[in-house]
Formats: sequence, structure tokens, C-alpha cells
Amino acid sequence: RERLPVESMDRVFDQLFEASGTPARILDLACGLNPVYLAHRLPNAAITGVDISGQCVNVIRAFGGAEARLGDLLCEIPEDEANAALLFKVLPLLERQRAGAAMDALMRVNAEWIVASFP
Repeated sequence: RERLPVESMDRVFDQLFEASGTPARILDLACGLNPVYLAHRLPNAAITGVDISGQCVNVIRAFGGAEARLGDLLCEIPEDEANAALLFKVLPLLERQRAGAAMDALMRVNAEWIVASFP
């Protein structure tokens, strides 16, 4: 599904944080609107979302609680240090556009934990 109900998101993140611990710094790549949810769930965490959609970036900024940046992961992977980096549903898209792009993204992310999902 494109969007999970909040209860389902709660369960997913409960499981993630049980394994990794509650992160103080999250880098969400190809974030969509996830930083809005994360800022509500983890008000003391430093959350940075990067997305190619200017609309998503504007919505995140309007809600506040998270930093939002416009970015294309095929051109640049942010160098921010994070406890957890989220790459939800984006790796196959990168790979389809350029062979090796998914592995390149994974290797460049500077995080203790990398959490990826696939469509």
C-alpha cells in the first residue's frame, strides 16, 4: 500500500525501534510525508527528510518538527550522520533508473542502522 494507517505505522516503527533502539537522529530518504509522522512520534529526535517532490518538502516544512530538503538521490546522497536511515520503497526505483544506484545509495548513507523496504 502507498499509505499505511497510523496504527500500522505505529506497529512498524515499534518493531524497528525495538531492534535498533529509539534513534536521536533519523535521515529519511525519498521520505514522502513520513517526517510529519516521525516528528509527532519522536518530538525530541532530529529528523531530516529528503525528497524529490517539492510539494512533500513544503508540507513537511509547514507542519514543522522536521527538517525537509529537496533532493534527487540519483545525483547526491546526503552525508548527514544518523542513528537510523530510512529508505522505504526507493531502492528498486533507483536501480531501474541507473544500474548500481541502489547499492551506491546504501554504501553512501552514514547511519548506524539502514532500514529499507520494497514495494
